[in-house]
Amino acid sequence: SKEFALIANYTDKTLLRNSMAYYMGRNIFNSFKWSQNCRQCHVYFNEKYQGVYLLLEKITIEPNRVNIANLKDCKNEKQFEHFGYILEFNYREDEEFNFITPKGVTVSLNTPHASQIKPELQQKIHDYILQFEEALYSPDFNVASSANYYGNYIDVDSFIDWYFINEISKNRDAKFFSSCYCYFDNADKLIHMGPLWDFDIGFGN
Repeated sequence: SKEFALIANYTDKTLLRNSMAYYMGRNIFNSFKWSQNCRQCHVYFNEKYQGVYLLLEKITIEPNRVNIANLKDCKNEKQFEHFGYILEFNYREDEEFNFITPKGVTVSLNTPHASQIKPELQQKIHDYILQFEEALYSPDFNVASSANYYGNYIDVDSFIDWYFINEISKNRDAKFFSSCYCYFDNADKLIHMGPLWDFDIGFGN
């Protein structure tokens, strides 16, 4: 793994909020297939002290992080379900491919970048998320024998744990404003919530 982030946590004077959320994801509500490790560190640049930063594993598709087959390796639409991708609920719409669902949820393709996949695969992502939303708001969404059953689309445990952590932390971004990630796992053909990201304005901050 070569991709890491240095997080300033400028708005969090305790420097603990992100670390605490990731700790909960790894050790308490731990149904996520992967949750970041992080370390507090003193940062110097050109021998000048810059302060305490959080060194953090970035959300990437690779065997030791989000371990899914990358959609950028998909050759055609027929192979779509055999590859995975990472989405962000992202009010800013600052990725290459973004769309808004009929219920008003803004979805961005985070990984791979839209320029790395064919337009027809972007459309397949759009259609699949809208299909899931339509099923979720159907009258029989919680009937296991129904084609609209929500469990046919999502890894339920990861969604439950994601909600627990965001409720406990009072995460303001958790209303799907930004920094809320999920991914499609080609192994079980389900949407998994997570990995966690960005809790510096949580926990009552």
